[in-house]
Amino acid sequence: MDKVVSVFRSKTLKLHTTRSWDFLGLTLDETRVIPMQFTYGHDIVVGIFDTGIWPESESFQEKPVMGAIPSSWKGACVEGEEFEPAIACNRKLIGARYYLKGFEEEYGPLNMSASFGATPPLSPFFASSADIGSFHAMQIGITVVFSAGNDGPEPSLVQNVAPWSLCVAASTIDRSFPTEIVLNSNFSMMGQSIISKEIKGKLVNAVSYFVDGVCSLGNWKQRLATGKVVLCFYTPGLVYEIAQAAVKTANGLGLIFAEPFTKPIADVDDNIPTVHVDINQGTKIGNYLAESRKQPVIRISPSKTIIGKSPAPTVVYFSSRGPSTISPDILKVSRKRDTTDDSILAGGSTAGSTPFEMGAGHINPLKAVDPGLIYDMKTSDYILFLCNIGYTEQQINRIVLPCPGVDTSCRKVHETNANLNYPSITIPNLQSPITIKRTVRNVGWLKTAVYFAVANEPDGVEVAIWPRVLIFSHLKRELSYYITLKPLKKSEGRYDFGEIVWSDGFHYVRSPIVVLVNNSGDDYTVRSAI
Repeated sequence: MDKVVSVFRSKTLKLHTTRSWDFLGLTLDETRVIPMQFTYGHDIVVGIFDTGIWPESESFQEKPVMGAIPSSWKGACVEGEEFEPAIACNRKLIGARYYLKGFEEEYGPLNMSASFGATPPLSPFFASSADIGSFHAMQIGITVVFSAGNDGPEPSLVQNVAPWSLCVAASTIDRSFPTEIVLNSNFSMMGQSIISKEIKGKLVNAVSYFVDGVCSLGNWKQRLATGKVVLCFYTPGLVYEIAQAAVKTANGLGLIFAEPFTKPIADVDDNIPTVHVDINQGTKIGNYLAESRKQPVIRISPSKTIIGKSPAPTVVYFSSRGPSTISPDILKVSRKRDTTDDSILAGGSTAGSTPFEMGAGHINPLKAVDPGLIYDMKTSDYILFLCNIGYTEQQINRIVLPCPGVDTSCRKVHETNANLNYPSITIPNLQSPITIKRTVRNVGWLKTAVYFAVANEPDGVEVAIWPRVLIFSHLKRELSYYITLKPLKKSEGRYDFGEIVWSDGFHYVRSPIVVLVNNSGDDYTVRSAI
């Protein structure tokens, strides 16, 4: 049919999160809403992808603070059970239709939660239904937020990298899953897990079943651990998924995995029930086991859920990192700096960390109400981005929603995407000085505002900003500035990091700078990406 842009075979994606919106304060509970939240959002529709939902779900229960369905909404209101979920027409809610019977016939009933992604290697943008769908959303003014994935801590494993969407990494939230471990009824300890049923068996040390006690398939002694919960310790390169697979192969009943202090985080365990403890706890369990004359009886209680007692957010070690594997000139990170950060675009670095680990700051939806300055982009900007990375007009037409006036002919192709009006500045191959352009718009309450620029230079790179002062008025809401990046010393293939901060004394708008310096030490010639 003429209106069909592309068709894809259904695929299974992994779920990533279940509570982020509550933790960020995005609630419809009228007792917790602050006045500023009532000021905005009257023309906004928030959509949540929920893979385990039905018409009676709480998500579809009307809240007192909700207004009428916007007149501009083009969706349908369906009664009955012909579509899932069916939303009664007398409600002020908007229902999306989806079809699950064929999927569940093949894979079985769906599990809960609400965020998903595909593991690298990544498909081209024109072959990804998520990237195409989010592009269509961007074209009509809808912001799409994806999760970065849980494949860290190694670099270049970030999953959702389309520049027209937001990407957030994995961090802790104010929820924990304490799980009690009891040995011989006289020793107990709390770990972290997601276990729904009690587990009871014998506790054994990994050294009985794995060479040197390293729980991996390559070290398995071909002995079965039937009815046993195996205590395994983290070693460099041994993540808990490897230990899970090894203990499962040995027919173990469960796994207690002791790891560094920052790592014990509960996870949904597909392979075998797993309780995460830190190394200090694991050492105490190991000493108890060593002093026992026979294998202790172990009882693991069903996990509990506690909200509001955990320090958060803290970035988890498995959070996927950049750089992007299919668009390295677009910085995709998300790890927060600290809980006192006041800006949305918060970059820079501290000792031992880089923007690949730190990202652009912890998201604060209330701060987003008044960001001060924004870096605005249009559909044409993203089409130019696709042209610059070598996509053909035919491939771009598989991504772009056909609209009057949209040109996909790639008439203005540049050598680099450095000049894309993106909040972050990424130069993946800096060989000689380069000048790039950015344009910011004042969206603050004051029509007249003066912003001053401060640069935190990457190591070995000179950063020049012109002009260093931006004066906005009711006649000049948008202003441009130029950044020249100049390598000061010879370097081959090393990333350096910095930031630019524009401030009017109240707003602090940060743009991370990521530069891969790769020069030969020859004489420089200034290049321009404009």
